[in-house]
Amino acid sequence: MGFPPVNAGFDTNIVIDALNGVPEADAEFGRYKHIYISRVTWMEVLVGPQDDDTQLRDFMETHFEIVGLDLAVAETARNHRCCTEFYSTRIEKCA
Repeated sequence: MGFPPVNAGFDTNIVIDALNGVPEADAEFGRYKHIYISRVTWMEVLVGPQDDDTQLRDFMETHFEIVGLDLAVAETARNHRCCTEFYSTRIEKCA
């Protein structure tokens, strides 16, 4: 049956895990129609390679929609993070 076509924002850790062939990360990629990463994640992933990073840059530009950070994006990310179960002790602060 599969999952509905939804979008997801991935952080640096899951992108690096997928690039390193971690099966759980690979499986997560298959669950989403579009995957977004921030320009910060793009930058952090590119810090790793010591040699030519052309293939990695091409891969990221092809497989992700890269979102620039402005105040609106930062506030949205903050609100999502603040209101997750992990941060449930801060839920009263979310608006």
